[in-house]
Amino acid sequence: MQRLRSIARAAALSLGLAVSMAGAGAQTLGASGGVSAALDADFNPSWWSDASFDLGQFDLDSMWQGASLLLSGPASLSFSFVGGESTYNNAFLAGGQRIDSLGDGGLTLGESFTYAQASAGSVDFGFLSNGWGTLFASGSLRVGLLLAADQRSALLVFNDAYLGDVDFDDMVIHVAITPVPEPETLLMWAAGLVGLGGWLRRRRGQHRAVRALAV
Repeated sequence: MQRLRSIARAAALSLGLAVSMAGAGAQTLGASGGVSAALDADFNPSWWSDASFDLGQFDLDSMWQGASLLLSGPASLSFSFVGGESTYNNAFLAGGQRIDSLGDGGLTLGESFTYAQASAGSVDFGFLSNGWGTLFASGSLRVGLLLAADQRSALLVFNDAYLGDVDFDDMVIHVAITPVPEPETLLMWAAGLVGLGGWLRRRRGQHRAVRALAV
């Protein structure tokens, strides 16, 4: 019986891995519109040093200014506040959720949230300068976009233009995607579990029959 349980756990793990791998490379991030622009020499945000955030994936010499961020398919989007320079109370908004930087000179680096986007297309987000007023959304010239080399994540950089600065380091948001398994993949996974359950029932029946003969 213990061996059967071990086999069942291994099979379930394999099915779970298959589901994850089936969708792992399906979705990517991209850019639409905008202009290629150099990041200002004064681009010097205070970075959040976290092992899950690989800054080496990005070319910090250039960005797409005024570009829209695109998602190739349904995915769970994770947004994290990973850098900033401004003492303004700037804010980032997406999916009905919000991240604020502090107005007293401190930075709430590492704050994050997630939401699921159900379809491909433009990612709806925006920045607020000083936490209120005009929303500088995807496609605004006050927002820059840096795509990671693997197109699985991006940096959204914001210039609040306080005192005429042009360095786009007032608030930096890291966005990463986690694919949502497609319906066909979920059906395959469910079918695999049903088949596994049937196999386990047959094995138990065979063991009962052997024990009955032994008696």
